[in-house]
Amino acid sequence: MVGCGAAAAIAGAFSAPLAGAFYAFELIIGSYTLATLAPIALAALAGAAVERLLFDAEPIFVVYAHIDLVAADYVLLTLLGLAAAAVGIGTMVGVTIVEGWFRRFALPIWLRPAVGGAALAGIALVYPQVLGSGHGGIVATISYGYDFLLLLGLFSAKLAASAISIGSGFRGGMFSSSLFLGSLFGGAAGTVLTTLLPWASADRMIYILAGMGAVAAAVVGAPITLILLVLEATSDFSATIGVTVAVIVASFTVRHWFGYSFATWRFHIRGVPLRGAQDIGWLHDFTVGRLMRRDVLTAAITMPLRDLRALFPVGGTKYAVAVDEEGRFAGIIDTHEAHGADLDARADTSTAADVTRGAAHFLTPDQPVRLALDLFLGAEAEMLAVVSDPIHRRPIGYLTEAYALRRYNRELEARRQEEYGDDALFSLTPRV
Repeated sequence: MVGCGAAAAIAGAFSAPLAGAFYAFELIIGSYTLATLAPIALAALAGAAVERLLFDAEPIFVVYAHIDLVAADYVLLTLLGLAAAAVGIGTMVGVTIVEGWFRRFALPIWLRPAVGGAALAGIALVYPQVLGSGHGGIVATISYGYDFLLLLGLFSAKLAASAISIGSGFRGGMFSSSLFLGSLFGGAAGTVLTTLLPWASADRMIYILAGMGAVAAAVVGAPITLILLVLEATSDFSATIGVTVAVIVASFTVRHWFGYSFATWRFHIRGVPLRGAQDIGWLHDFTVGRLMRRDVLTAAITMPLRDLRALFPVGGTKYAVAVDEEGRFAGIIDTHEAHGADLDARADTSTAADVTRGAAHFLTPDQPVRLALDLFLGAEAEMLAVVSDPIHRRPIGYLTEAYALRRYNRELEARRQEEYGDDALFSLTPRV
């Protein structure tokens, strides 16, 4: 359902159902399957159809002129893709830098958007285009273009405005902004290339389209989506092939040298090791039930302390699970504490309840291991019981924090090795 909503939203916003559908496949679901094809495609078509019925809208940009490319143009578009990757990485890191500035000055959270808004207003006094989502700016760049110096000014202003906006706490992403940034970057790069290399046969339009797709793909991490967006807007296969070259080069470069899209980079700086939508799937499939041990030892919470000591002698197991009269989880018994000298005098009057802790903290088999690690941290416990469900709470196993961390890190390393290979894992290739 999340994928359907995203597909319909993108398809409606850009009047591009194919791009909307693959946006969901690439960024939300993380894979393309026949089972998801029908609902995602129908949602994207419905989003575009409703938008066109209500507003009689067309794609945000339309290119009517046919673009012919020769072999030399693909070399230039490859270079453009490399440069677009650098722009994309700089954009993502720039947001983090601005966030760091706000934290360094220790401004209250409620004040940060006000300061960011004041900074945006100052930029907009000179370049009012930075306040929009970029739709109008893209159309203007494609339709009649800007002077080279104005292109550079707008590009720098929009880059700063995006970093300030998100870094100061405004909600939103970088999809539309990256398209606008890319069109400005492509326009400037096209001006430089056609001036320095007059033999290049491609016109300015292909550089705008390629820059737009390449920068957006570098930031958003959805290359097929951007390729299809250009195809739906231009209906020109020659132009789309040229854009594909720049997009693939930019995407590969960012993935190899940086490793993140804008969304996964935001997760990364918060300590969540995600590199794509596919990671969500295995993180949630990697559950407590796969790791827990089932040889759980239990004791009645009403058991006298002397009997508990006899059941769990010194040197034996460190933890046991306490259960109530109905066999439900009642906490964790620290058997070492049960043998403490301070309890010797009360061994006949005390019960297991006196050495039972953490009745509110337990795991269930279907919980992701990532969530379990957070629960270990919150409970400040080395071991947690695994119960059948939160209602009946029948102890069925246990899991230790050390084992969960070891298996989690091993699984994460294995997944990354599958994606990047041994050379990428153990080389000096920088990964921020």
